[in-house]
Amino acid sequence: MKINKQRKVQSQPIHKVKTTMLLMRTLQKRINEVIVLVLLLGLGLLGGCSVSDTKNETTNHSLPSSTPSQEKIDVSQYLNTKVITNLQTSIYNAGKQEIGVMEKDVLLQTTSQSVDEYVEIEGGIYVKTDSIEPIEYLDYYDNHLVQLGKKINIKDVQVYNESFQAVFKLTIDTYKEIVYESQEHYGFVFQKDMMLVKKQDVSEIVETTPEAYASEVPVLMYHFFYDETNNEVAKDNNHLDVTKFEQQLSALKELNYQTLTMKELDYVLDGYAKAPEKSFVITIDDGDPSVYKYAYPVIKKYNYNATLFLIAGWLDPQLEYPFIEMREHGLELQSHSFLLHTGGCLGKGSILCIDFDKGVQDTIQSLEYVDGGFVYCYPFGHYNQHAIDILKAANVKMAFTTEYGKVKYGMDKWTLPRVRVSGTDTLEGFLNKVKG
Repeated sequence: MKINKQRKVQSQPIHKVKTTMLLMRTLQKRINEVIVLVLLLGLGLLGGCSVSDTKNETTNHSLPSSTPSQEKIDVSQYLNTKVITNLQTSIYNAGKQEIGVMEKDVLLQTTSQSVDEYVEIEGGIYVKTDSIEPIEYLDYYDNHLVQLGKKINIKDVQVYNESFQAVFKLTIDTYKEIVYESQEHYGFVFQKDMMLVKKQDVSEIVETTPEAYASEVPVLMYHFFYDETNNEVAKDNNHLDVTKFEQQLSALKELNYQTLTMKELDYVLDGYAKAPEKSFVITIDDGDPSVYKYAYPVIKKYNYNATLFLIAGWLDPQLEYPFIEMREHGLELQSHSFLLHTGGCLGKGSILCIDFDKGVQDTIQSLEYVDGGFVYCYPFGHYNQHAIDILKAANVKMAFTTEYGKVKYGMDKWTLPRVRVSGTDTLEGFLNKVKG
């Protein structure tokens, strides 16, 4: 299969995700607005053409009730919605005083607060409506990393996104809790995204109380789903009844467990961040249609994130709509190989002895198919040093096996264990796997 997109080997920042489907929705919305406007104008002209009303209309139009500068600007379309900056623009406080600069093409979430033509984006920070455009955008990703016990003042500090593109700079004292720290950078959360600053640019650090964090994280492994109420039956223990699945996620939600994204888990394993005490990861192998039919609605209901490991070569050349929809609602797409989910190496997965260059090409194709993948799940869970070298050459950042265990700080990132969820697990047994 030929892939036309340029290869991306790292997870893309959420504000850069603009699918064709969303653009089509937005375009259709605009077209509908224009149609309604044309109809209203047509009705207005028809209703205002009588001779008897002409004098009154002329008189009313020549005496406007207020000058344009006195008219209140309607900012309702900019409130409580996603907007994108259409140019490099100033940032203001509630008193309309300039306090910084925001770069072009930055995705923002506005609040319900406004002052004239200024709308709030976060904590007393405002932008003008003439510098932003409302867009349709589904965003079910959130930060789950814990605070590390430091606040930094980002006054006069250039702020970058995870791709190290400039985003904004403030000229007033602004303190942010740190959730990420590497040798060169601090990271904090702004608009649910990770923002980075260079340590050398920060002049003021305030010590705070760090949050409790987990010493290990269970990465749950699922495969297939079915519904007993539809007279469906399990083919083996890799098939889970959707009622059981909902009971599992409901119980974890009641216990205040949070899911981590793969990028967050990557930060944790690198030692740059800490996971909450009650955190876990959902992974689902193979991309079976039962995921969209049964598992996805449950995951969305409880506002959890999950990762789907797709065998890209078994799917349509173009990513199908169900996967696009699931990705928009917080389910990441990662690689389960392109065409290596086959035997052929002494009864084990073919990745163990495939030609090195072919293995690298297959892996790259699979990462391109999911548009920015950086995580791999070994076919059948089989791996050796040859397979690990293939993944490293393809710039894979983490790889999962089917070996049982929880992910711990400092583990080898290319041989990560998981917790297999069986269709025969009782709820108590499942919770013991997560908590034990």
